[in-house]
Amino acid sequence: MSEQIMTSNEGGREKSDGQRAETTSVRTARERFGDALSGSVLREAVVIVLVSAVCAGVVNTWYHPSPLPYVYESRKVEAASDTLFEALVNQGAVPTPSADGARATVSAPTATTTAEVATKKDPPAPAPGTAPSASSPNDKTQAPKSAENMPPPSQDGAVKLPVAVNYEQVMKLLARPGSATFIDARKGEEHEKGSFPGSLNVDVLQFQANPLYRDECMRLLYSLPKDKIVVAYCGGGNCELSHELCDIMIPMGFTRVFIYLGGWNEYKEKQGLK
Repeated sequence: MSEQIMTSNEGGREKSDGQRAETTSVRTARERFGDALSGSVLREAVVIVLVSAVCAGVVNTWYHPSPLPYVYESRKVEAASDTLFEALVNQGAVPTPSADGARATVSAPTATTTAEVATKKDPPAPAPGTAPSASSPNDKTQAPKSAENMPPPSQDGAVKLPVAVNYEQVMKLLARPGSATFIDARKGEEHEKGSFPGSLNVDVLQFQANPLYRDECMRLLYSLPKDKIVVAYCGGGNCELSHELCDIMIPMGFTRVFIYLGGWNEYKEKQGLK
């Protein structure tokens, strides 16, 4: 019995000694870590972080093709007035800037009839030594274009694409089946849960991350008529996916790109959908 008690005591002392040794090693490690942080390691880490921040700022400011904003700001696009909306939808009148910089609407000139051309007489020849008049037959002028053949507003013209449309304008497009193509920039599962009738889906996040999916989407976009109305949308609010989708389509040559800033959330709310 006494031998068992002695063995038990010795085991307890060994266990206690082991716990004290482990506690001492942990305390020593903590002290060394604290010394390291208060010494050269901490200074080196701070220097590395500062140098990295300075280099990133220099590259972003002077060398990056499209610098990132240091303070987040939501992207702003021009809102389509009713006049601009109808012009872009019908392509009948093209908004152009006036002399004072204000926006003006230029209607297409009317074509001259064949009878009017036949009854017109050539103007008399200018006297010797005088300059030809503005209506001289020597001037080569082109026939005016009809409203149907006038080119749509371009990115470098009066209208900067994309143009923002509101809920009422979206409803006008939906009331004209086939007049516009709606493209959802959200994730595929979100598109499946609810989207505009007949809308396409280009998951912008997947587009940026997956080359195979990007190739598939590019084939889809290139198959669409470039002069057809395209409405990009996402969830609305602070969602930037629809803006990024427009950044993809406009360089591809799409000439009538709308963006619905209210997005699916506003449409769903006003339609009373769940």
